[in-house]
Amino acid sequence: MSVFTAATIMQSEEFKNELKEIAEILNQFKSEAVQLKVLDMLAGQLTFPSGPPINRK
Repeated sequence: MSVFTAATIMQSEEFKNELKEIAEILNQFKSEAVQLKVLDMLAGQLTFPSGPPINRK
């Protein structure tokens, strides 16, 4: 069983809020194909503390 610290919970809440904001923006596009393209472009810009940006192409 994992132990969640206050910092982990705060990061989780921040992450959920960011995902909600992204979802609101994506949902403004009527075309699912456009939504997926924008999401793919955003995912290509992600960076993680442990490594370089993800390049999926």
